[in-house]
Amino acid sequence: MSVIFEENNCKLITHNRQRNKYKSNSKNEEYAVYQLCETLFNNFKRKQKATSDTVESNDTETIIKDFLNSCKKMKLFLTSSIDEEEKLKDENIKLVNKFYDDESSTDVGYFHGENNLQYGKLLTIKENIYLIPSCCKFFNKKIEDMETFLPSDEANKFDFIVIDPPWKNRYIKRVKKKTGSKQGYFTMSDDEIMEIPLENYIKNSSIVIVWCTNSPSHITALQERILNKWNLKLLSRWQWVKIDRNGELFNNIEGNKKPFEQIFVTCHVNSQNNYQEIKDEKFIFSHPSSIHSHKPPLIDLFREFLPNEPKCLEIFARSLYNNFTSVGLEVLKLQNILLYEKIS
Repeated sequence: MSVIFEENNCKLITHNRQRNKYKSNSKNEEYAVYQLCETLFNNFKRKQKATSDTVESNDTETIIKDFLNSCKKMKLFLTSSIDEEEKLKDENIKLVNKFYDDESSTDVGYFHGENNLQYGKLLTIKENIYLIPSCCKFFNKKIEDMETFLPSDEANKFDFIVIDPPWKNRYIKRVKKKTGSKQGYFTMSDDEIMEIPLENYIKNSSIVIVWCTNSPSHITALQERILNKWNLKLLSRWQWVKIDRNGELFNNIEGNKKPFEQIFVTCHVNSQNNYQEIKDEKFIFSHPSSIHSHKPPLIDLFREFLPNEPKCLEIFARSLYNNFTSVGLEVLKLQNILLYEKIS
C-alpha cells in the first residue's frame, strides 16, 4: 500500500503490496517482481437511483466531496471518454471472468504452508500458479478449528491483527443466486463471529482492525458485545471510501448501498498506549478491485505504532503478506498469478 495524497484526515491509497522478488524454484537464479494488474481496478460508477430512506450526515458527505475535489484539481484520476471506459471495462470483465472460472474449477482442499526464505516463491496447485511472498505462514482451514492448528500460547500472540468477518449480508445472497459459487461465500451470524477466540491471540500492545458492513445491527453487535468478548476497546471508526477510476463515488451516499465500508480500529482493553493520532476519524479512499471483498492492505498506516518487524495475523484472509500468518478457506485466492503482471 502507498499513500498517493492526503489532506486533513483523508488519504488516497493504492492496493499495491510490499514488493517481493520471486523465484520459480530454488535452482533458478533469476528473480521476477509482480504487482496487481491495473486492469483489476478499471471500474466505473454504477448507475443507481437515489433514495431518501437513509441520509448520511452532512459532515461526512462534505468531507468526502471536498477531498475528491482536491484530488481532481491535482489530476489524480482518469478523464476517460465513454469509448475508453467501455474498453477498460471490457478488459476488466475478461480478466475477472477468467479468474473466477479458474477458481471454480480448482478445489485446493485443506492445507498449510510457510515461506521462511528472504524471497518469494511460485507455488503450483492443480495447474494454477500462486505467489507466496517471503516470511509468511498460511493455513487454508476452517476458522472454527483455529485453536487446533494455531495454539493460543505465547508463541502465537500478535502485534497487529486484521479480521474481515463474512457478516450476514443480503447482497451476498443475491450474488449467490446470480452467480452460484463464483463470488458467493458462507456468511456467519453475529453470535458465530463472537465465538471466534480472537482474545487468545492478542497482547496488551496489539492493534486489531475489524472490517464491518454498514448494517446498524452488525455495528451495534460489534460495539456492544463482540469487542467486549474479544477484550478489545474501540479507538476509532474509519471509513474505506470506494471510488472509480474517474474519482466518482461508486454509489450515492444517500442510497441503500453505501460507497464505503466501516473499519473499526481497536486495541486491548488494558493497553497503556495513548494512540492519540489513531483516535481521529479517518477516510481511506481507493479504487476497489473487481474481486469480491478485496480489501486494501492497511498495515502501513500503523507502522509507527508497531515493532520494526511486527508479528501479524489475518483472519478470513484472502491474501498473503510478509510477516503475516494468514488463516481462512481462501488464503491463496488473491495470490493467483492471473491477477498480477510482471514489472521486472
